[in-house]
Amino acid sequence: MATFLRFAVVCSFGFAVADLEKLKAVEVSYVTLPGWKTSIGAVTSYGELPENCKKYVTFIEEYLKVPIEWVGVGPGRESMIRKDVA
Repeated sequence: MATFLRFAVVCSFGFAVADLEKLKAVEVSYVTLPGWKTSIGAVTSYGELPENCKKYVTFIEEYLKVPIEWVGVGPGRESMIRKDVA
């Protein structure tokens, strides 16, 4: 997961950059998290998720300082599971 972008020249973009020359100068910092080998497509509650999946969600919450209430486990609307944020 990319957690930080650093530009060689100080600049601010309020939009996606399509200039390859500018993108070449970007230095990206990554955090690697352990994955999981089981499918989560049939999961119907947050507690059923693999432990590393829950740790991934927790990492995102802590990094962004925002609680996550909904987690998608598949492509459809019915594939959303609710995480208790209280």
